Amino acid sequence: MTDSKNIVIKVKYTPPNAGAESQPRIITEWNVKRIAGALTILILLLGALYFVLRGKSRDMDNVRNAAPSSPIEAPVPPPPASAAKPQETPVAASTPDAAGTTIEAKPSPPEQVKASQGGRVRRTALAYRIVDKEPADLIGSTVSVSRTQPVLVHYFTEVRGKTDQTLFHEWRKDGQLILRHPMTISAARWRTSSQRQLGPEDQGHWSVRAVDDQGGIMNEMQFTVSAK
Repeated sequence: MTDSKNIVIKVKYTPPNAGAESQPRIITEWNVKRIAGALTILILLLGALYFVLRGKSRDMDNVRNAAPSSPIEAPVPPPPASAAKPQETPVAASTPDAAGTTIEAKPSPPEQVKASQGGRVRRTALAYRIVDKEPADLIGSTVSVSRTQPVLVHYFTEVRGKTDQTLFHEWRKDGQLILRHPMTISAARWRTSSQRQLGPEDQGHWSVRAVDDQGGIMNEMQFTVSAK
């Protein structure tokens, strides 16, 4: 009879209540080469961006500091011969009438037009009536006259800064001086007016001017007279 043999199996295990030192540990290692490469690329990109922005800044400074160029003016061609202003028939004023308010015109040397020096005309108006030194029934660009009844037209001006000077109202028809009315300005703010009676024989283009004692034109208004 054969004797039986016992087989012994040994198993090594960690008991459940074993200490933490028996647990596996996780070790983190930094990849130094990859980090260094990434930092190098980032530094190169920042350097390139800096030089690009610096170059643009220099360009802007050069543009701001550059001297402005002078504008080139185009040559002005001379006016055609057909556009030359026709010469007006010279006229001049004679002595005042009996009332001392209007002066009839006669031939005179060519007119020398110039701007007024000092003072100004604050208001002007053409009107059919003057009420309390103010214009009433204002006139537009046309005065219609009757063939049987003439129309009275007033030229109103309010002048500033011409104290103790003489102002003239000039009435012109088709460029010809018809009346020259002198007025003395007695205050810093002075309202005055002159008048002209117009009939069918006065049809045409009219203008009225305020002229100072030096011949400077302070104001000019134009209108047309037509018969009904």
